[in-house]
Amino acid sequence: MGLAKLGDPTILVLDALTRTEEKIRRAFAKRRVALYRDDFEQILYNEIVAVFQDPAVRERFYPLMRMSGANSFLKRIADELARPLYATPPRRKVTGPAGLQEAYHALANEMRLNAKMSLTARLLVAANSVIQFPRVVPGKGMCLDVMTPDMVTVFPDPDRPTKALSITYDRMVYTAKGPTTHHVTWDDEQAFEMNANGDLVANPVRHSFGRIPMVEIHRRERWGEYWDNTTGKDLEAAALQTMLLNAMALKLHKSQSHKQLAFIGDVAGWAKNQTLDEESLLVGNGQGTLQSIDLQGDPSFLLKTKEAIETSVAANYGISRERLNQKAGSEGGDDHGLKERTAELAQVMREAEADLFEVVTLVSREHPTHRLAEGGAFSIDYGALHYRVDRKTQLEIRKMERSMGVRSILDDVYEDNPEITSEDEAWEEIADNMAAEAAYIEERRALNIAEDATAEEPGQDPAQNGAMGPKVRDGRMTRDEAADVARTGADPEETIQ
Repeated sequence: MGLAKLGDPTILVLDALTRTEEKIRRAFAKRRVALYRDDFEQILYNEIVAVFQDPAVRERFYPLMRMSGANSFLKRIADELARPLYATPPRRKVTGPAGLQEAYHALANEMRLNAKMSLTARLLVAANSVIQFPRVVPGKGMCLDVMTPDMVTVFPDPDRPTKALSITYDRMVYTAKGPTTHHVTWDDEQAFEMNANGDLVANPVRHSFGRIPMVEIHRRERWGEYWDNTTGKDLEAAALQTMLLNAMALKLHKSQSHKQLAFIGDVAGWAKNQTLDEESLLVGNGQGTLQSIDLQGDPSFLLKTKEAIETSVAANYGISRERLNQKAGSEGGDDHGLKERTAELAQVMREAEADLFEVVTLVSREHPTHRLAEGGAFSIDYGALHYRVDRKTQLEIRKMERSMGVRSILDDVYEDNPEITSEDEAWEEIADNMAAEAAYIEERRALNIAEDATAEEPGQDPAQNGAMGPKVRDGRMTRDEAADVARTGADPEETIQ
């Protein structure tokens, strides 16, 4: 059902764009996205104005704002949850008509799909929803736009409030008078573009996709309404608190990290504005005494509060304090909670990848070379999700999984070589490695090099090894002594007793 079934589409969209609650929703979504992008100065400024009533106190904080965002907590949690999904590019498999796999692989490269999906997964944690818009740009191929809730207005389906009847996104247009914003709307029947006043820029264009050619991705299932505006407010609150505590700690260091000199007495004889420095000499002839006042304050209580906030909120997302501190190995804490949440996110992204394949199949009709035939089946394998383990532990895990039959040599190749995306390439890599190893072994055998020979214990060449045979035969050297000589390369004459 197109938007026209409910009335004039332009009027409906303009009304949805100009509603007060929609403007507020966009503003809060924009703040969440800004925190992820480290665009925090204006946000922190607003918080300082709200918290400190005295203008003089605020003035002391303003110079410290740029330095107070050193801990981007919201971004840190979002990246920790989403990073493992695309740390190693997943394997996308397309079955169906001949050439379908190659065509989709080419389109994925044009869209920079792995990078865009990794960004999408991170933004999902930060902003709860992401909308992807694949489109063909003349002369540039297929591109994939990633849009966050602050960039989009949705007209929900009256029969299914959690599904979009139309999606409107903002498009920046550059004119002779400067940049201006246009609003582009798509439903399942047509697309049209309006200017900021709600006037059509051109006549609506009907399409034959049979759906909105966009992918709607949500971090969690919703009920009752389209947008989830509240999930993740704990991350937002923690990010604001930690930045404010950073500012307070910096102010404490600036104002109370030194010993202040104070003169008590007649100041008439003291020169004004003298430099207080270890290489300077204070000059004065006034009557009185010069005293030192210790103003040094301990910021540990602020730092402990900040650490407690980060630890408790991170625990909501299965992330331990050790994980936040980048500790590894036995000190890395228990990552089971993090893995569970990353697995949940993987389910969301798997559905998004499948829906994207469906949309790209439709949109590729407009592509000059890579058109996807209908009837293809898509699957994706994220493989092993990567966590912080050392190489030795990784190899032990691989060996155990191979012995259990839940891992193959192909999995190892994919994990070590992210650029390999197909089985043919993987087997070619295996064949090259085996050929190189076989040549290496053959060369060592030709030179009669012991298997355990090293640079420190190179052993002997074939002639020396052959010369020891008669000595063993004549009883001048035991077999064990001959083996030691062959292994270490020691002088045979010194070994003979």
